Amino acid sequence: MTCSAAEKRQIFLTCKAIFIGPNSLLRKSKTIKKRITKHQAELNTSIPNFEINRVTGTVQALLKKQVFQSDIKAKMEFPDLFTPSPVNNAKGNVFEAEAGRSGAPILRRNYICSRKRQCEDAGSSSATVC
Repeated sequence: MTCSAAEKRQIFLTCKAIFIGPNSLLRKSKTIKKRITKHQAELNTSIPNFEINRVTGTVQALLKKQVFQSDIKAKMEFPDLFTPSPVNNAKGNVFEAEAGRSGAPILRRNYICSRKRQCEDAGSSSATVC
């Protein structure tokens, strides 16, 4: 009972809110089917031609691939869902640059502290003060 890529994508998007946290660790068909049945009213309106066994099978396959657990795995499964818009990409670049500047003092402090520990472990008396 396979479904098209578009159907799989729709099922993922619709069920993402259902299978988060500990529910993203479910693997047994019976348990997954119970969760889907609990939310069947919402799923009927969001998933065209909703059929419990087809949706359960698709969700189970996505759970086994850990698509609900990991954004990276979700991006690999559905790359078109995560393509940034040019505006968001530009904003992201600005935020990354700012994060790099604001994180530099912390990185410098961590580096000095790790060097101090290395010197202390080596028994050197010339340890840099942290």
